Amino acid sequence: MAAVSPDMQFASKFGKNIILNVVNLLSGGIFYGIYIILFCAAAVVLCRREGNVQAKAMLLVGIVTMFMMSSFGFWTDVTVFFAGIQDVFVDNVGQPFEYKQGVFSEQFKHLDSAKQVILPLEVVVGDSIVVWRACALGYYAGNRKVVFIPLLLLLGSAACSFTFLGCFAQHDWPIVNPDTCNSIEISAFSLSIATNISATIVIGFKFWRYRQIVRRFLRTCHAKQQARVERILILLLESGIIYSVLWIVQLVEILLPFPPTLPGQVVQQIFVAASIQLMVCYYDLLLFG
Repeated sequence: MAAVSPDMQFASKFGKNIILNVVNLLSGGIFYGIYIILFCAAAVVLCRREGNVQAKAMLLVGIVTMFMMSSFGFWTDVTVFFAGIQDVFVDNVGQPFEYKQGVFSEQFKHLDSAKQVILPLEVVVGDSIVVWRACALGYYAGNRKVVFIPLLLLLGSAACSFTFLGCFAQHDWPIVNPDTCNSIEISAFSLSIATNISATIVIGFKFWRYRQIVRRFLRTCHAKQQARVERILILLLESGIIYSVLWIVQLVEILLPFPPTLPGQVVQQIFVAASIQLMVCYYDLLLFG
């Protein structure tokens, strides 16, 4: 059997990467479009809502920050994808493929590293919105103590996220995370999951209190008002459960990766791209409550 040239081996590997990146961009693009619609709707609802102006301003800054981070991540993927095709197949004619890959990796190293550090920050901002909603519900329900656990978990998640950024910078912004940084990142994601689960439990407790106690004081209110309150609480509760399950599945996928086959990697790309955009969609849904 004739030996396969290095260029042919690289072409096969690069072709596989193109397939996976196209799947990732298509999946992410669909959910990114949905996120844009939800972001615009959430911003309009927040601006029109009556209440504390400072709280509204902080929430607006939060969702705008998350939108900018999410947009940066998505368009970075698009830029790197097309730039990679251009560098490998269009530019540097006559150079070996391995040389082109090295030039391309070095050229976009910092941009890719910036994208990797944005996700932990995005999680911290999003978890803050989740905990704020849980705190607001707990405060108005007269059960302020129940929000202590989500607050403590949020502080732990934020601490791990910033520790990961420090570890990432200490290793000179590597393309592949060292094992130490991976462990810290997994801890941050685990605490984020715990934060969202505890916040969802607080919302569920609020809903139970509403059905058992508060509802008695709304008997004189219009039936549509009662139905609207229940719909909001159910939306917050169900979306929180779905989001927590989504994060748990993603954490399991990180700890137990998909098999290294093309179908398994395609499924992984779809799930990763969708989960990142669904995460920010969930945070915008919270503002409709």
